[in-house]
Amino acid sequence: MFTDHEKAKNVAATIQSIILSLAVIIGGGWSAWEFYKLRTVEKAKLELDVLEKTREQKAILNISLDAKKKDLKDGKKYIEVNVRIENKGLRDAYLDYSKPVLRVTKVSFDDDGTIKFTNKRQSYIYMPGGHIPNALSRSSETLEYPIMVQLEESGTYLLRFVVDVAEENMRSPKGASDFLGQWTKEKFITVD
Repeated sequence: MFTDHEKAKNVAATIQSIILSLAVIIGGGWSAWEFYKLRTVEKAKLELDVLEKTREQKAILNISLDAKKKDLKDGKKYIEVNVRIENKGLRDAYLDYSKPVLRVTKVSFDDDGTIKFTNKRQSYIYMPGGHIPNALSRSSETLEYPIMVQLEESGTYLLRFVVDVAEENMRSPKGASDFLGQWTKEKFITVD
């Protein structure tokens, strides 16, 4: 009887070891499957998120103003401004030039240090053939415009380039209104 009991105990221990081994293998396999499955889903979600963010990118404009005094034969004072617009974004930018884009304002200071702005001048963008009402700046493209403004007197001037965001830039891909307002760049120049 002792041998039968010993034999039964060994058989039970073997069966228990087999069941425990199968449970560990099945549990490990299930964990590996779930990790793989979740990681795949996570990766797909991440890729969709990146695509959505890329699609929603706005135009990124880098505007620079290069200004210098210009003397013409008529004896009047002028400022020649070269406006450079670089689109560093992933989307095209529609630029609205229907309003004056360059504002030139004389800057002076009162005795108490308060700043005053006077003699405001404005200019549109002109090319041979007339005023340009709008333009398209494609992604990675650079636009350059020369602008000339006549001044009444010597002094320090604030140059402010302002271009309104065209309506096409105000629509987000999801249809929401994403008003961006204006792109601007300012610079001071002193004219003797």
